[in-house]
Amino acid sequence: MTLPEGTQLSFYLDYYPGYRDESTMKVQRHESLGIYIFAKPKNQREKDYNERMTEKAEALRCRRFESIVNERYDFFDKEKMKATIKRAHCQTCLSIAEREWLRA
Repeated sequence: MTLPEGTQLSFYLDYYPGYRDESTMKVQRHESLGIYIFAKPKNQREKDYNERMTEKAEALRCRRFESIVNERYDFFDKEKMKATIKRAHCQTCLSIAEREWLRA
């Protein structure tokens, strides 16, 4: 298959078997990373860009894999813990602001 000039390729993760997303409770089999590379890089700049984006896509793949393994085997997931702490902090700030507003 030949690709037309200027075509970009996208990175996505393909899960087999799929996994259940805790927030939506749907089985997820594919996830787009939103990272695009040049199919036929014309110059060194485009080649360097492709290399950097490929490294970032690989880093995201590793993070997702680690998260799924942690969830499957009940390991402590630091990234989820950080998100939970931030969410709790935001809720605390909101409740303080609500109390201040109610006092006024």
